[in-house]
Amino acid sequence: MAEQLWWGAQEGRGGELADLFAALPPQAMVEAVDRRRGGEQWPAVLEELAHRYGV
Repeated sequence: MAEQLWWGAQEGRGGELADLFAALPPQAMVEAVDRRRGGEQWPAVLEELAHRYGV
């Protein structure tokens, strides 16, 4: 799913979540994927990380 978000952003068709994911620094992307695997939902994870990293 993370790859789909990133590629969607690169191709201009991913939407807000894809844009947030693609704007994160690499270490935050890794954290997002790990947290998603832990059961958290994409919107909450990406919004929190974007806020933390000033994206």
